[in-house]
Amino acid sequence: MVTDSAAASSSWGGGVRVNNGSLNVGSRGEQHKPILQKFKAAGKAVGCVTTVPITHATPAGFCINAGSRGDQSKIAELYLPLKFDVMMGGGAKYFDASKRKDGKDMFQKFTADGYTLIHNRSEMMELKTDKPVLGTFADDGLYSTPYC
Repeated sequence: MVTDSAAASSSWGGGVRVNNGSLNVGSRGEQHKPILQKFKAAGKAVGCVTTVPITHATPAGFCINAGSRGDQSKIAELYLPLKFDVMMGGGAKYFDASKRKDGKDMFQKFTADGYTLIHNRSEMMELKTDKPVLGTFADDGLYSTPYC
């Protein structure tokens, strides 16, 4: 048996072993608070930066609770109420209304909640804000974007 990235990052990020496919949710549905939520609750600045989609199971295991790693559009929604200070990676298609199956505009929802959105290196380098930041630099992982 091999541990998948959801269970592995949940073990590291939540401190409790969970079944493959789960993000900080135990076999009986119990939710284990991941480390970045613990830091945020303690008043710390929190950031998650990755080269894969920010909604991918590996970074999500340090951030959120979900019974299934597979719905990256849902994971994008789960990030919003957490108010992390910095979130950067790929995965723009999970926030973009024109690419989501449900048509929800998560970019608009993050903007309405006070986030600054950035989508490329130039915007990142020019960034001067005390607002939380959501940076999505590619539709999927950053390996597909040569200019990042």
